[in-house]
Amino acid sequence: MRRERLIRPTKAIFSTGFVGLISVAHQAILFSAH
Repeated sequence: MRRERLIRPTKAIFSTGFVGLISVAHQAILFSAH
């Protein structure tokens, strides 16, 4: 039970950070393309 509670928020934070990283990289690629 305790492990589930710890793993779930960590996964949510990781996926959010991953999406943010991709969007930042995408903007950087678009900016350099212009």
